[in-house]
Amino acid sequence: MANILHKGFRITGNDGNVYVVDSVISIGTGQGDIYKVFNLRREKLALKLFHKGNMQTLEKQIDLLMKRGQACEAFVTPIERVMVDGRLGYVMEYVGEEYLSAGVLFNGVRENGRMVSLGFFDKLAILGEIVYALSLLNSAELGIMDVKFENIKIDLENRRVKILDTDTIVYSKDKSVVLGTVGFMPPLTMMGKEKPNKYNDVYSVAVMIFMTLIGIHPLDGKRRNQKCNENIENYLFGTHPLYVFHPKDAANRPIAQDSFGRNQQHALDKMKKYPDYFKEAMQKTFVDGLFD
Repeated sequence: MANILHKGFRITGNDGNVYVVDSVISIGTGQGDIYKVFNLRREKLALKLFHKGNMQTLEKQIDLLMKRGQACEAFVTPIERVMVDGRLGYVMEYVGEEYLSAGVLFNGVRENGRMVSLGFFDKLAILGEIVYALSLLNSAELGIMDVKFENIKIDLENRRVKILDTDTIVYSKDKSVVLGTVGFMPPLTMMGKEKPNKYNDVYSVAVMIFMTLIGIHPLDGKRRNQKCNENIENYLFGTHPLYVFHPKDAANRPIAQDSFGRNQQHALDKMKKYPDYFKEAMQKTFVDGLFD
């Protein structure tokens, strides 16, 4: 592709710092492209270049994030704004290969296809780091509005967490630059009945906790097998959400075999082992508070 920056390409940031492109991290995904770069002190950094769009809004957002700084070390935030061939971007901390997608908490699979066996207390420790970092944002009336496994990286050996894509952080009262991700945003947000706010992050974390500790999505049970007149994802997570362990409605219970060939029996077995306060907390989130 002609617009890919080649190795050795030099970029001068808004503050006058020079960066040299080393390699591509990802191209054409999400909001833009990511590169590994070096500054003139040979320090590894990362560069995010946005796809062309509303540069004025993005520029304001990046400058605001740089002014605020990091809420804690877990957040990978902009260091310097850049402009390359009419595309806005920013330089940020480089998250090394020792960091894996937080998806390993749920599916136990490394990015190179190898399986990872995480113990219960390892999972708790990592979830605790994620919750702590996001609670700092929440208490400051800020939200990412798009928290999910894919934008969180973890160093399994040191139990360190890095939260990426933080350029979406806004005050709850301000208009969000993103809507969220299917399955990780509240049903009212997905249906367009409620704008994203800081509680989207709370909901997303609850989903991640449930998926990590139980092994399935809290709203994705045997209803996936039934025929409906709308997109099944929209049905399960938006218009007709039903907690898989709803105390009064068993229509969406985990099943031994769903239409994707997934065996959800393990979820039933795991849930039985958890204490009542955990079950009550999940019910409070996915039943009593699902639309609150």
